[in-house]
Amino acid sequence: MNLQEAYAHAGTTLFQGNKTRAQQERRLELVIDAMGDQDVQALNFAPLLEMLSDKAPGTVNKYLSVAKKLVDNTPQATVRRYPWKHPGPGRQRWLRKAERDLLLATLLEYPNKALGEAVWAFTKLSLSLGTRKSELLNINPETDIEKDPDDDDLYWITIRETKTGLQRTIAAGSGCYQLLTKCCPWEAEQTNSTNFGRSLYEVWVWAKRRADLPEAAGIVPHCLRHTHATVRLDAGDTLLDVQTALGHRSPASTARYAHIHDRRKAETAKRLESVL
Repeated sequence: MNLQEAYAHAGTTLFQGNKTRAQQERRLELVIDAMGDQDVQALNFAPLLEMLSDKAPGTVNKYLSVAKKLVDNTPQATVRRYPWKHPGPGRQRWLRKAERDLLLATLLEYPNKALGEAVWAFTKLSLSLGTRKSELLNINPETDIEKDPDDDDLYWITIRETKTGLQRTIAAGSGCYQLLTKCCPWEAEQTNSTNFGRSLYEVWVWAKRRADLPEAAGIVPHCLRHTHATVRLDAGDTLLDVQTALGHRSPASTARYAHIHDRRKAETAKRLESVL
């Protein structure tokens, strides 16, 4: 049985119930394009890796993961070793303050002024709220935001469209509230773009190059969520605080987002030395 036949045998059940099913199926279709005629018992991943040669290690692993899921679903098919990619010794996926300030300033220079301002607002909100891209784009200010009864500068946002399927509530200041009411629902009238999700990445690529931010650092919009977690932990929040805010099921997931500064580690070492 080749990979194409295995895919046909799996039918529509392979990613059933998965919230990212459409995305997973698109990845698997690319795997089939690259390797579909190969026997599942003797897979050669070279054609797929060549096709993905310009992708980051984490992205390559996502394609390998869907291939593994298909093989695991195929009777009597086994692959002992997958060519998983490991990130190099480069930068971690969070933005230092100087990088954040430079990126935000550069976004406001984008030739399409309305679109640049919308991406700037998205970036500010992502940094402040720690939301996933899809979560932020699906916030409805009319139904999802409530003003705190005791604090005029505090608002509570219900995040309904989550990766885990579980709603959560996060706090936001008046500045975030004003940006949300101005930009949501991120449609053409607010952003001057008919597909803001796609335009977001295009503007980021333009801004990174203009600001001369290193391509190898892997700076993408999802880094804003990593940055939010890192800044909160560096400011003294507990891992549980950040886990709750990000909506992670496991603290292990949150730990991967937390890139503690060396300064914080040094302060901890000094405290321990004083009490031990």
